[in-house]
Amino acid sequence: MLPSVAKTPPEIANEAIFNFITTVLPGAFKDRVEEPNNLIPDPWFDGYGRELRLRLRHMPADYEHAMQKLVRQLFPVCLRIAEWCGNYSGSNPEEIMALTFDLCAHATRGLVLSVAGLAWHGLGIDAGC
Repeated sequence: MLPSVAKTPPEIANEAIFNFITTVLPGAFKDRVEEPNNLIPDPWFDGYGRELRLRLRHMPADYEHAMQKLVRQLFPVCLRIAEWCGNYSGSNPEEIMALTFDLCAHATRGLVLSVAGLAWHGLGIDAGC
């Protein structure tokens, strides 16, 4: 929840759907997520991977490792979410893969932008010292 000065709680239009998702979706994540060695071999992902590495090399090693691990696990997790949604909606394999790539692209971009935003605090930059 985001902080708010509203006097009444927000109305949730699709509360039944949210309850269903939070009840059933965890079942899709019982197995361990296999971590690929690299990002998706695609120029778009290569560019974001390069930007991420440029920032992370100036971070503490444990933070860099955690972020590299996270960005590699995004595709398998997005695939599970898309397959789960596809099973309940009756989508075809092409639609499931399109949703997977879309979710993964948005999540990867968000992660890279978040790490780049740390430069505001002086993190992930070469100070020249």
